[in-house]
Amino acid sequence: MGLAEVPFLLLQSLAYVAPLYAAVHFAYTAAKAAWFWLYVLLGLAVCTATGGGVMNLSPSLPAAVAAAGGLVMLWNVFCGFLIPRQSIRPWWVWAYWANPVTYVIYGTLVTQLGDLTHTPLALTLAGGGVAAGAAAGAGGVRASAGGAPGSAAAAGQGGGHGGGGGGVGAAGTEGGIIRAAGAAGAAAPQATQPQPLVVAAYVQQAFGYEYDMRGWLVLVLAAFIAAGRAASYFGLTRLHFQQR
Repeated sequence: MGLAEVPFLLLQSLAYVAPLYAAVHFAYTAAKAAWFWLYVLLGLAVCTATGGGVMNLSPSLPAAVAAAGGLVMLWNVFCGFLIPRQSIRPWWVWAYWANPVTYVIYGTLVTQLGDLTHTPLALTLAGGGVAAGAAAGAGGVRASAGGAPGSAAAAGQGGGHGGGGGGVGAAGTEGGIIRAAGAAGAAAPQATQPQPLVVAAYVQQAFGYEYDMRGWLVLVLAAFIAAGRAASYFGLTRLHFQQR
């Protein structure tokens, strides 16, 4: 029964992935496209095997439909898409880890974005440029920190709020507030800019997805498929209402 469904699953997954991958505009590389197709194929195989297992374990068709509907609802709610894992209550977190859809989403996301270790995460706020506002704010902080008591107004006018570094250095040198230890007249230290958050780091911090887990996820989904096939075998061979 399981082998007979393989050709249909292959055709169904290819017919689904080909237009979807291009429409979402994922990276046009063979490796990433193959990973995406593999996880979609495994997801379809898990749903097929689980549906067969529920049907063969149920005494009637209405019972099988009710059980399958409840299981699908549980999968959709606790897969991490509607409710992030960090927001799931501790007594419901088992439904997240025992959920095959969790690992399908995990695999498709981490194989597309988990290796972007040199791509900064670009954030855009409505109503203004983030980079310009950050630069102006940083310049104002440097100026106010470097100005002497007697030259605070000059520092604010010459280089404080406009983000100019020259006025800050002069004020800091003349006033003697910011100096290197043992060196008179040293220039004011420049504030270090924070490193931009890359996409891979954001995926790991926001979702807890590790790029090195992509191979293990395939084994986890294969285990779900095996569990569904085992349930079908048990129902057909051991339950008296299913014996032919």
